[in-house]
Amino acid sequence: MGCRDFKSMTDEHLHTYVIKDGMGHFTDGRSAQGWYVSARSLGAAADVLIDHQLTEWREISKGEWPARFHTGRSIDAFIGVHGPAAMLCAFALESVFKGLAASMRKRPSTDTHMLVRLAADASFPLDDDEVQLCTALTEYAIYLGRYPEAKHQRHQHNGTALGERTFEIYGALFSRAETLLRGSGQVDF
Repeated sequence: MGCRDFKSMTDEHLHTYVIKDGMGHFTDGRSAQGWYVSARSLGAAADVLIDHQLTEWREISKGEWPARFHTGRSIDAFIGVHGPAAMLCAFALESVFKGLAASMRKRPSTDTHMLVRLAADASFPLDDDEVQLCTALTEYAIYLGRYPEAKHQRHQHNGTALGERTFEIYGALFSRAETLLRGSGQVDF
């Protein structure tokens, strides 16, 4: 999913782009271009983990246990990438929704990970499956992808299971939102 490098940006983009500590950053949180780059980067990282997770799920469904199950350490059987993959999916969607809001000259809400709210703020319609997905992924953005347990009772996991369909819906949703953002006229590389 990679993105062309910053050399392809126009002068118009470079005024909000700075190199700091060897990394490129957009300095204006209202830049659709900056949110687009963030979404593409997070989406690419999520894709790597999704591919790994799907491979493991397919091996397990054939009765072939992945190598990590054979180390002799019981903890290895519990270590998977579904949580971090879901967290990165959530962050990628969050960035693309914020980019869509910015492309409409709205100031993106930077104080929430609530994907359904961010999609609404961007006037981006979600179907029932996508609402369910965004609700589940929000839990991963808030805590499931990062912490061993919820910090607050209101964030206790509701038991939403992730499966191959989850990542299929995510892929279609991300692609649809990204295509709309690219077509907004606010993103040109």
